[in-house]
This record gives sequence, C-alpha cells and structure tokens, in this order.
Amino acid sequence: MYKAQYFCPIITCFDKDRNIDEAAQRSVYEYVMAGGIRGFIVMGSIGEFFALSMTQRKQMADIAVDVCKGRAKTVIGCGSTRIDDTVELANYALDKGADAVIIVPPYYFALTEPELERWYDLCADRIHGDIFLYNFPGATGSEISPALLVRLLKKHKNIAGLKDTVPGFPHTRALLDAVRPEFDDFCVLQGYDDKLLPQYAFGRQRGDLGPYESVSRALCTGLPRGGRRRSRGSRKAAAEDQQALYVLFDHGPVPSLNEARHDAEGASDPALLRRAHAAGFRRSRGKICRADGGSGRDVAYFAYSFACST
Repeated sequence: MYKAQYFCPIITCFDKDRNIDEAAQRSVYEYVMAGGIRGFIVMGSIGEFFALSMTQRKQMADIAVDVCKGRAKTVIGCGSTRIDDTVELANYALDKGADAVIIVPPYYFALTEPELERWYDLCADRIHGDIFLYNFPGATGSEISPALLVRLLKKHKNIAGLKDTVPGFPHTRALLDAVRPEFDDFCVLQGYDDKLLPQYAFGRQRGDLGPYESVSRALCTGLPRGGRRRSRGSRKAAAEDQQALYVLFDHGPVPSLNEARHDAEGASDPALLRRAHAAGFRRSRGKICRADGGSGRDVAYFAYSFACST
C-alpha cells in the first residue's frame, strides 16, 4: 500500500529591510494549500534558516502553526551549530503546536559517525516531540548511514522520520531496506524532485519535493496520486508529471526558475511544455508568477532573496 504525499519546503518571505514579511508568508501557505498540498517543512535549506536570527526563526514557527493548524502538517527546521539553540527552538515549536521538527547536523566541521550519533542522542533526549533527521552530506560533510539510522531508532522513540537529500537513489533505497524489518511506519522523505517517482514505486513511503510546489501545485499534487494508483494510465500520467518537473529541476533550485521558464518556451519537446503550461506557469515582468487563486492578484516569487509581494 502506498503512502505517498508531499511536504513542501516553504520559502521564507522577506521585506525590503530583510525582516520577515508576515503577510506575504501567509499568502504563500494559502496558495500552496489551495493546490492540495497538506504538509510543510519550514526553515529548511530553501527557507534560508542559516540567515535567520532566533527571534525570526520563532516568528516563522508561529506563522506556520497559526496558518496550518488543522489544515496541514508542519515540520519546523531547528538545525544549528549549537545544540542549546537547536533544543530551544525545537521545544518552542512543538509547544506552539508543530507536528514535528527537523534537525540537520552541525555544519562547517564534518562530524564522524560516532560524533553524529552522539549529537542526535543529545537532541532526542532533550526534545519532547517528534523529530525528523535531515541527511544532507553535501551541506554538512556528514552522512547518516543505514546502520546509524537503525541504531538511533532503537534508542529514541521520538525519531519519526528522515529527509534524505543525496544525489542518486541508492542511499535512500538502502535506508528504506534498513528500517523496514522493525520500523515499517518510519517516514523517509526524498529531497530531490527527480527521485520521487522511483521512491513511490519502491517503497510504500512518503515523498518530499523541493521548492517547486510554490509555483507548480498541479504537478506536485498529481504525481503522488498517480504513483500510488495501480492503473497503467495513472502511472503513465505520473511519469509525465515527473518529466515535466525536469524542465525546472535541470536548471537547479529556485534562483533559476526564471531561466528554466525561458528555456521551456523553446523546449524541443512540446509535450513537456504543455505539461508545464497545464501547471499554470506564465511569464510576467521577467519573473515566474502564478495567479493567486482567482483573487485578481499575483504572487511573485523572486530568486534567492525570496521576497514575496502580493
């Protein structure tokens, strides 16, 4: 039985003074939820957690829980190079009503496997709620191996899932194989868009898409539905959705969305272009935009400052 779904890593909206733009942030949540997505990862990599103060991070947690409570799951990013900061923010978010927190290992100095295990031991012992581990060796220099994951799960009942952001599918598959015998309900999220359909086909687990839900709701909600259906037509449609996402994914993350849309207009495969258009992309004022739910306004997503204006 498939249990595929999306957790959208939400962007962080800033005003011109680099403060959190709360009105814009709320509009992004409403827009994405209107497309059918029912889970968010807040202050992940695409949310620029590393550039936020503790006050701003708590504000982001407050906004997410307030907007999404009862409507979508919220997983709050709490990674830091200081364990006290990680624990403080995690328990704050959980006390406010977040469904879980997600913790990336310390970065800059890569941890060995015993050090990484000790780090997560200390976090899990002090955090009073569900935790997702965040495996992103390209950013941290440390990798959560299948053996390490199983050891942690045997010690800590509050470790509920893991996001695996690695190139290629073999590592994610190895994690799924390792946890299935004893922890069949453990949630493994795939961090790369081009690995989603293989994960649905392989693993009765959940899928996590990158930042593209913010502009591509139709593709993102359709792909897991097709991936878990048995009919040939549904699987074929899911495969087409996955191919359409490649138009964006091949150009990298959000900073390249405008270039991706520009190139898509001249794509040699008209079928992929039609799928992108079906998701609602259009060119406007040199930015990627999407009509905001029939309200007559546009939500415009900018590259890397992630400022959002309505």
